[in-house]
Amino acid sequence: MDDVDETLQRALLEFSEKENQQNEIERVASLYPNRLIELAEDAAKRIMCTNCGEKAGVDILYGYPSGEMSGNTILGGCIVRQESPKHGCLHCSHRWGLRD
Repeated sequence: MDDVDETLQRALLEFSEKENQQNEIERVASLYPNRLIELAEDAAKRIMCTNCGEKAGVDILYGYPSGEMSGNTILGGCIVRQESPKHGCLHCSHRWGLRD
């Protein structure tokens, strides 16, 4: 019976945490609607990682970044070589693809 009670308590805690997360997302979205749109657009631009399969692949930016960067960018350093990768994964840090 203790296992059932413990499992039920964990399930209720997990549910309340998810509900709290959803409430927080809705609260922030009401305060900053443009930021939520930007985050959704950034996520939509991501590509499938060739290593882990997550849709967390983003472009690698080489050179000196200017201005504000989006969440769809990984800094690649100042020196660009022919073999420098084009994409990187935010999930597993894998880098792939040849530069144009």
